[in-house]
Amino acid sequence: MDTRRLNAISLALIAGSFLFSAAVYLWLPDQIPSHWNLAGEVASTMSKTWGAFMMPLIVLGLYGVFRVIPALSPKGYGIDAANSGFVGIRVAVFALFALLNLLILLAALGVPIAMGSAVSMAVGGLLAVLGWFLDRLPRNFYVGIRTPWTIVDEDNWTRTHRLGKWLFMAAGLVMVVGGIMGANAFVIVAAALAAGLVPMVYSYLIYRQGPGKA
Repeated sequence: MDTRRLNAISLALIAGSFLFSAAVYLWLPDQIPSHWNLAGEVASTMSKTWGAFMMPLIVLGLYGVFRVIPALSPKGYGIDAANSGFVGIRVAVFALFALLNLLILLAALGVPIAMGSAVSMAVGGLLAVLGWFLDRLPRNFYVGIRTPWTIVDEDNWTRTHRLGKWLFMAAGLVMVVGGIMGANAFVIVAAALAAGLVPMVYSYLIYRQGPGKA
């Protein structure tokens, strides 16, 4: 899928989130669930006005952040706004927030949703997509596995992101399957932490090997 189409999807997700919130606003209760505990019970709420539009506003803010990142990147560490990895990750993040907005408002309207499982599957899907695009990112300061060792060494960046790709995708699959099967939350969290921490350790080990070592 080309970057222009991905950019169009980004804008559609933002617009769709605002439109859905506006469409159901009159039917929403005065208080909207904002947090669920590990048992899937509502732990806190927020006002109707803020709750209905919080996620769309967050996505809109993130869109602005993603737009300025290429311009803020220092010379030698630039990231092209049309880079497929950068645009793909942006769409994945926007899709997650759009889905969370949908789930929260449906729950507020009384639709029975197993929020713990739904969020686990949603975040797992995000991790899997992030992994798919991860090794397409150029070395930069803003997006990717940014350790002191990947930033200063192109080879370290490339090898670390190749490993991270498969770990992120595997962790995403574990979270999706775990959400479907109602797995223990600690198992799901452990998978996500492993995907984040193992590449960092691997990056350090490459650095300790020294330049030119396999």
